[in-house]
Amino acid sequence: MSCSAASLTKCNSTTLFEDNQANLEQAVEELSELLEKPIAPETIPQMRADVTNKTAFVQKRSDIILQDTLLGHWETTSDASVTAANIPTMENIPPSPSTSSVIT
Repeated sequence: MSCSAASLTKCNSTTLFEDNQANLEQAVEELSELLEKPIAPETIPQMRADVTNKTAFVQKRSDIILQDTLLGHWETTSDASVTAANIPTMENIPPSPSTSSVIT
């Protein structure tokens, strides 16, 4: 459990956050293992596909956790100036590098 999850009150949202975080952690470990495998010329196409797919999954899972965290923060803020119109969304967060730029 991360320090972020440790500071949350135990509820359904916390459980969901912890599950998503564990899922992301597992996917990052799997991606790391893929990248540590020996490379043989005949396995390059499959390895490339596996790494690309896992990288896309990790990015999507990371975006979901970020979005959920942002929404949870803004929903619990006591700032009266926060309205539904100015809650951050993934559209106004700078994008992460695309998987196509990671794997060439």
